[in-house]
Amino acid sequence: MVVQSIEALPEAVRATKIQMAIVTVPAPAAATIIDVLARQRVRAVLNFAPVRAKVPRSVELINIDLSIELEKLAHFLGKKERLSWQRKTR
Repeated sequence: MVVQSIEALPEAVRATKIQMAIVTVPAPAAATIIDVLARQRVRAVLNFAPVRAKVPRSVELINIDLSIELEKLAHFLGKKERLSWQRKTR
């Protein structure tokens, strides 16, 4: 894997016949990159950027919001700690 500029992305996708991509870029760049991927017929995109991009129906797009996932983990840890504390005080 080589880090390349956005200008090289269309050719890299065509040359390697990429079907699935993971997007982990700052929000301002995400929509452009996802659009380029969709135009090159990438069929599935896992998006970690904090934006909601629009894609054609032919592209499966899954958005992962890390802040929400971290919040879930923090809630889980807090719940575990409360349960552990309750057991100790019995």
